[in-house]
Amino acid sequence: MKSAFVQNGVDTDKWINIKHGYNPKGSRKRKKDTFYRFAFTGTLQRNKGAHLVLEAFIKIQDPKVRLAIYGEAKHDLAYSSYCMQLSKGDDRIEFRGRYDHTKINEEFADIDCIIVPSNWFEPFPFTLISAVAYGFDVIGSKIGGIPEIIGEANSSSLFDPGDIKDLQEKMINKSRERKQKDKPIFYEQNLESEGFKYFQVYNLTSGKNL
Repeated sequence: MKSAFVQNGVDTDKWINIKHGYNPKGSRKRKKDTFYRFAFTGTLQRNKGAHLVLEAFIKIQDPKVRLAIYGEAKHDLAYSSYCMQLSKGDDRIEFRGRYDHTKINEEFADIDCIIVPSNWFEPFPFTLISAVAYGFDVIGSKIGGIPEIIGEANSSSLFDPGDIKDLQEKMINKSRERKQKDKPIFYEQNLESEGFKYFQVYNLTSGKNL
């Protein structure tokens, strides 16, 4: 978001960036099966990019991969119908509807990789923060705050916005590397550290020495 202000002529030299904190509830436990399962977890609206995941996935000729689409269809019925049409005939794809944000471990027990394919300027998506904090594999578009969460150096987890071929390649690589994958991306900011940083800023701006 800071870059957007800079592009519009706002002086941000004295701005301080404090990431949102996130505390995972419990530890990640993967339900055992023989598949590598991707998931889209967001609103079924075009700007969120579910169709990009679907279009990339159906081009992957691998019977050992699966795709779960989470999100309610009520926000844009025409778009939701379009997404369902894209998946027609591919029994590897499952629409799971709404999920409980407070029960990530239970809801996503069989998920390996969460994809955030937004094609609009996402400020700092909590879906991605929680995915990284719980240790899921992730793939996100290089737009808005997504690269800040994933890390610019993690190129294997970032794709060019709207580029279906690039996304497809990233998905194939993730599924192929599942047996020898590196440690998951680490999200360093918890709620306590976020609160402490705000406390430090308060002390700095108020002139108080607490």
